[in-house]
Amino acid sequence: MKTKSFPAIFVRLNLVPRRFAMASGFCYLSCALALSAFVPAMAATAEGELIASYYDCWQPQPPAGWRVLMNSQGPMGDAGNYEALSYVNESPERWIYGGNYYNDEAETIRAGTLNNRVRGMRDGVKQYAISAYQFSEDHPGDAWVTQGNIQGRNQGDGMDLKIYLNDTLKFEKVAAVARDPYLFQCNLGPVKKGDTAYVAFASEDANTLIVQLLYTIEAFPGGTVPPPPAQLIQPAPDAATPVLSYRTVKPDEDYLKKHQGLCDALLEQKPKLVFIGDSITARLGTRDMLNSRFGEQYEPGMFAIGGDWMQNVLWRIENGPLEQVKPKAIVLLIGTNNVGRYTADEISLGIGKIVQTLHRQTPGSEIILMGIFPRGESIHNNPGYEKIKQINKSLAELAEKTDKVVFLDIGDRLVGADGTISKEIMPDLLHVAPKGLDIWADSLSPILARIFDSQQ
Repeated sequence: MKTKSFPAIFVRLNLVPRRFAMASGFCYLSCALALSAFVPAMAATAEGELIASYYDCWQPQPPAGWRVLMNSQGPMGDAGNYEALSYVNESPERWIYGGNYYNDEAETIRAGTLNNRVRGMRDGVKQYAISAYQFSEDHPGDAWVTQGNIQGRNQGDGMDLKIYLNDTLKFEKVAAVARDPYLFQCNLGPVKKGDTAYVAFASEDANTLIVQLLYTIEAFPGGTVPPPPAQLIQPAPDAATPVLSYRTVKPDEDYLKKHQGLCDALLEQKPKLVFIGDSITARLGTRDMLNSRFGEQYEPGMFAIGGDWMQNVLWRIENGPLEQVKPKAIVLLIGTNNVGRYTADEISLGIGKIVQTLHRQTPGSEIILMGIFPRGESIHNNPGYEKIKQINKSLAELAEKTDKVVFLDIGDRLVGADGTISKEIMPDLLHVAPKGLDIWADSLSPILARIFDSQQ
């Protein structure tokens, strides 16, 4: 099996690191080698000791040392001007998507890894959102703010980013508000117990600014330099990347464990038909439709993980057992989780890379390339659906010119005559319910029959 080193990836905000239990067999080797491929890239300069992660800061009860502040009393550079913000638990069941904090009765300020909202000015002073970490022990080497990612959205021409150790400015940069995040790191130098690192940002032009922010604080031996920050928010569309943990910027342990389990199951089962995708595909298994609809004829297997982007699927294929399993047919549905962040051309490129990789790994397999399903309440006045139509057109053209690939788009069967999507088909307007899964299975049946009959 081939393994490759891989760049870092944006990790969905609802994933948290969990313990990784390694298992024996082919996929143990796959995951272990893939993880080792990542570590040397980080260790090329120095391996740091994680002190704190901004991932932890935005929880309702962050670990000791973390505070969220705003310079409500005056300019940056004087800790006496900073006011602590208190957590407002507006939606307890959804706090993980971003913390809400307030600093006065007049306004609620949102802070977290997602949707930090920064107002422009207050009493003539530019307002910064500040995350502060107070060190609980001495670090005689160098403490670094590293793995920094900041991405601006909405209004504003720039993001004014400042990093302080106590009241000493250590780093300053006005970064562009752009789709690609600005990557940063900063050497704080030796720190003592009680010292505080402040990472602050504001809108350069005093407009309302919404940003995503990620970083870690790590200790390194004096004189060494950490590796460059990983791209966590917007990986290349054709990059093979596992889900990473925000907290450690390494492959998410729970994700590797899920991948391990899927690999083991495929190797044990050796299915003739494999379904690859994200949570939409995974529901075929959870609804027990794999066995009820395809089990007797095709011995189906599942290779889908909820939340996957196309980059995650590409990594799982490159670090999976398909070369050994060699299924007769593969059903591939992926891309809906990329729609909000990538162009139609980029998504088509990423899915094309997956098809190319499948052909290389298991050239005898027929690929049923699914069009991305529609989503939302209606296909009308729906920019996401317009993008999906462009992607599906490109995928149909790809299948037309690629050997052993057939394109299947069932979107029109999931949408009502008036263009709306019923809750009976998609209760959450994204994932298909049993009725929608039946439509999918019915549409697959004649294609699968042709593929398997021709291979007898």
